[in-house]
Amino acid sequence: MKNSTYQSLILTVRHIVIIILLLCIQSRVFAITATDHKEKIHIVVSYKQTRPNDSLLFRMTDPAGFITKEQTVTIGKDGCFSFETAVIDQSGYFEILTDRTFTKRGGGSDLMVILDKQFWEAGDSVKITIDHTETGAGILSNSSFSGKSADKYTLREHIKNFTASGTLSDEIGFDGNLTGDTLGNRLSAIQVKELEMLEAYKDKLTDLAFNVIKSEICFMYNPYYNRIKSYLENAAPSLQSAEKTAFVKRFRRELMAPVKFGIPDSCLVQSQTYVDFIFGGLKAYALVGRQYQEPDTLFDLVKAIQTDAIREPLIMLCFKEKRSANIAKQLSEAESLITSSRYKSMLKTIRSQYAERLLDYTVTDPKGQVVKLSRYANKVVLLDFWYNGCGYCARYYQTVLKKVEDLFKDNKGVVFLSISIDKSRKKWLDGIESKKYTSPDAINFNTNGQGQKDPLVANNNITAAPHVILLNKAGRIAQNNSTKLYEYESLIQEINQLLQAN
Repeated sequence: MKNSTYQSLILTVRHIVIIILLLCIQSRVFAITATDHKEKIHIVVSYKQTRPNDSLLFRMTDPAGFITKEQTVTIGKDGCFSFETAVIDQSGYFEILTDRTFTKRGGGSDLMVILDKQFWEAGDSVKITIDHTETGAGILSNSSFSGKSADKYTLREHIKNFTASGTLSDEIGFDGNLTGDTLGNRLSAIQVKELEMLEAYKDKLTDLAFNVIKSEICFMYNPYYNRIKSYLENAAPSLQSAEKTAFVKRFRRELMAPVKFGIPDSCLVQSQTYVDFIFGGLKAYALVGRQYQEPDTLFDLVKAIQTDAIREPLIMLCFKEKRSANIAKQLSEAESLITSSRYKSMLKTIRSQYAERLLDYTVTDPKGQVVKLSRYANKVVLLDFWYNGCGYCARYYQTVLKKVEDLFKDNKGVVFLSISIDKSRKKWLDGIESKKYTSPDAINFNTNGQGQKDPLVANNNITAAPHVILLNKAGRIAQNNSTKLYEYESLIQEINQLLQAN
């Protein structure tokens, strides 16, 4: 009897323990679901050349090179710059920029890249030590990495340095003789060595990181393929018609079914290098094989690609090229082909940029009057979006825009609109009076106290400042936040071209 009671007691205790464990597990699962629904990346930067009041710009891009996020980070009490952001994508790229220290180098931009594009994955956490010096003699740059995600970044730095060292020759050439070999399956001694370096890191990398880095090795400096492109652009135009036709047909077959070096498609489409590689090949083919004059040919080639995942970023890249007269038709076709939410959103922005008249929006002037931008119809219009406290906005105005405005001050065919996205009226007016971002004598507006929720801002995907848009005389977008708008000479050139157009 005693033994039976004892055994019953033991069973009861066991049941209670099991129930408690199940409740704990359920609670933990709920906690994970409730709090960890978004992954993050965490980057800490120690920049050896940091000066007082420095800030760094973190710029994130997708596989097609479109900017997905920009954030300015100031130095912390520990002397480092800490960047942490939630991410919805599996992976992407980021680079780090800061103020230029030697403005005559690098194309005249006020910003310089101190860490070139890095491949991130959701959950990454890494500390980066950057030693970057820019002088009249050249650029000296070195980076080191530590933390739980350091291996991937360290490997890519080793590969970059090995490529730059030139310790092995690039011995693959092309003389125009097409054989039965697949065009893209030849690798140089440099690439073979770099693949060996990658293999040594295989156990330290995720499958995605391993294959993306492999694609960077195989496709970034593919000498055989690049020399074929060069041959197409230079020697092929002199070939006899039949010979040239056979050549370009073969090249197109290779482009539509490229060698992938055993890399899964799901990884290739995450690689900027691969996307750029394929797009560059299509442009070379369009240029020679189809006597490419307008972007329609390139768009038709991209549409013909059967793999949806790679076709989508390539379609988006087409809209970075020279604008087609048939852009409305191309946008409609792109919308029917693209399924990813990321690119659907971008297409919406592009449609608003190219098809919508920005002059139909309203803004508020310093006197509180609501003004329709159509007041400036039939003129070339530059819209400069800024906010009080934006260091890059002030720098752009002081170093570029102010000088350009002075140059065109007597030209009635162009107008410059300074548009603040500050919600606070006082903050906006203080920004005007400070003369950092605009002049009290300029044409100053505000986005109706709605900040980034104002239709002018929201509908045109203006997510950061400064953001500059240049309209033609018809009130449609000619340039939207492109590099040309942020450099003195190229901005003048763009304005003059629009002034001269009918």
